[in-house]
Amino acid sequence: MPIWDIYSKRAKQLPDVYQFKTLPGPLRIQIQRIIHDAFTLLGLEAADPRLYSELHEALAQEYGLPVLADGTYPGDRVRAFLAEADIDYVLDAIEVEPSRQPPKGLPLSPGSSLT
Repeated sequence: MPIWDIYSKRAKQLPDVYQFKTLPGPLRIQIQRIIHDAFTLLGLEAADPRLYSELHEALAQEYGLPVLADGTYPGDRVRAFLAEADIDYVLDAIEVEPSRQPPKGLPLSPGSSLT
């Protein structure tokens, strides 16, 4: 698995002009929806659990955690993580997800392509 240069690592190196202490609940919900929609825009079946599994594994590995949050399925764990995580970690999830390559053998939506 690749090592990601994720936001929370870079943020430790450079001070930000703006400091945010909280992330409003409605914004967290919008972020969850954006991640779901990004899978769809890439032409991938957003309901496929392998997508959330890859996102979950990439973030859990970066943080040295066995799981990100409680949940039966990776998608549940990712959503629970996004609902409670610190701002830097939520930004990591946004940054990692769109740049991921689709898992091998993942079915594309009808009429879509990644080119």
